[in-house]
Amino acid sequence: MRKYLKETIITFLCLTLLASISYGAERTKSSEWKSFDASTGDTFNFSFGKYIVTIQPGAHLTSPFREDNLTMTIKKNNDTIIRQDFVSSYGRGSVLLKSDYLFMEYGVGRGTGVREEHIKAYTLLAEYEFIKNLIELFDIQKSYMFPDSKPVAYPYKVKYEVRVIEEKKNLRVIFSGAEKGFGIPQRKEIILNKMVNN
Repeated sequence: MRKYLKETIITFLCLTLLASISYGAERTKSSEWKSFDASTGDTFNFSFGKYIVTIQPGAHLTSPFREDNLTMTIKKNNDTIIRQDFVSSYGRGSVLLKSDYLFMEYGVGRGTGVREEHIKAYTLLAEYEFIKNLIELFDIQKSYMFPDSKPVAYPYKVKYEVRVIEEKKNLRVIFSGAEKGFGIPQRKEIILNKMVNN
């Protein structure tokens, strides 16, 4: 009986430890996204292995709101390979770079109960040195504003949690956690093949 109880306790402790490790890994995945807010004029530098991604206020005014205009520079082994302008409302967003794929969260819309977030994915095409622009793969809405929605009578935001999981041959992009009852899928999943030259 004592031997059985001892084995049971050891098994329980092992399972608890594994659960803690799993939870910690999940939190680490979430923190891989690097957030920026360039509305104050600040420049943000993020390191992703051999790449450095810089986000700064943009010189080309595509949007009538100055702080929405941003420039992204990507360096690989200290050499600038890409410089690209983009727009994100209020100058806020986040980036993640994995296995030569860049993921960007950016904002669309201004005003109370208006701004929604999107996720864009780009390939850096690192094996083609003559290509100096990001190649967009997809643009998927991350959050939705529902004006005068039930059960509340004011704009209500429904959003996904977005995770990028690295597998042996693929990257799995998972949009999950959306609330029920708003007419959008609760889960979306995209699989990207890893590039040959990493």
